[in-house]
Amino acid sequence: MGEVARTYQLVADRGNVARCVPGDRVRVTGVMLVNETKGDQQLSRGYLYVTGIQKIKERSDITYSEQEEEQFKALSKDPNLFEKIYRSIAPGIYGNEEIKKAIACMLFGGSRKHLPD
Repeated sequence: MGEVARTYQLVADRGNVARCVPGDRVRVTGVMLVNETKGDQQLSRGYLYVTGIQKIKERSDITYSEQEEEQFKALSKDPNLFEKIYRSIAPGIYGNEEIKKAIACMLFGGSRKHLPD
């Protein structure tokens, strides 16, 4: 929702190859690597080396208990919610507050886009 479309080259091997089929919604964990040379040419092309693949349930399959719903409602009324969110991003890295705020806005901000297709 509200995301910019991105494409990445993924490299999977061993047990990660047959974990999903085309059309599955997946969450991929991996390491970003850069291939800098190709023959005599100097190219800088990033790719994701896949270390894990997890199938994602459709939103309609996810249910929340009444206790979890109450926690969500209480959290939504917290006046310091934005501060809690951006401070929870990479808490081991000190500083870079503006970058953390921008990341929080990208993760939790935006609105659903309704396209004709």
